[in-house]
Amino acid sequence: MSQMDFGLPVDLMLTLGGWFTRLRLGFGYDDMDVRKYVAKTELPVLLIMTQADELTTPDTVMAVYNAIPEGEKELYAVDKSEHAEVYFDHSEEYERVVMRFVRRAIEK
Repeated sequence: MSQMDFGLPVDLMLTLGGWFTRLRLGFGYDDMDVRKYVAKTELPVLLIMTQADELTTPDTVMAVYNAIPEGEKELYAVDKSEHAEVYFDHSEEYERVVMRFVRRAIEK
């Protein structure tokens, strides 16, 4: 995607959006890069992703996962759910995975 609906280049829109966000809200897009925060974590992390997610793409999730230090990290992935729909599409498996993760985290 090289153009947005506004007819402006995506890079320009991202740059302007970043400036606006920093000016109005006091933080920029760089501050929202979770990779730099998870790289410092000492807590167990469970990432949940779906291959069909167009908002938080599998590549984005894998970049976050790879930024987490070795240790207690787990990835739960499904194929066909859309963004934030994994629980509704796979509720039993989702609950089993999350509860197993929480139990292991509590036991340590």
